[in-house]
Amino acid sequence: MKRLLLFLFTLLVHSSYAQFVARVDERALVTFPTAPREMNIAGNNMLYELLDKENTLTGMVTFIEGTDYGIDSATLAANYNNAYVIDLLLNEATSQFKGMELVSKRKIAKGRYMGYEVLLQNAGGDDDIPYRDLRAQLIICGSRVYALMVLAETRGKTDSLPANKFFESLRIDPGK
Repeated sequence: MKRLLLFLFTLLVHSSYAQFVARVDERALVTFPTAPREMNIAGNNMLYELLDKENTLTGMVTFIEGTDYGIDSATLAANYNNAYVIDLLLNEATSQFKGMELVSKRKIAKGRYMGYEVLLQNAGGDDDIPYRDLRAQLIICGSRVYALMVLAETRGKTDSLPANKFFESLRIDPGK
């Protein structure tokens, strides 16, 4: 009887964390708790959805195609350590969030792909931007840069379990 109850409890817990795998493009997948919504910002498709039950975290994903800006994969790889190029990419990925200030930036690796993680904060408490923290990961894959972002209404929530699960869910097919 204990085993049956444990099994049923496990099913209940796992069903409360439903998963929806969303296709970012022909190469990449990311997992949201539920089916994401779509929006178009300056010609870029973006998927977004709430990540937590309290509705205080929003996950977003998009990509920047370097060839749209005349940058091929070799140029992008050669400029991985160029702060000016990385700052341009960060600005492109986060430009819709005015008033956010850079707090930290560090290099990261996702499997065989390199990138950057940044934390931005809304220092002024601007009511037009309800978010206080924005954590973003930019992953360079050929001529494409995948941008995953988590926005939080409360300081420190971008490093929570739902946020980390979202960042870890990115899957890139190297063969495409």
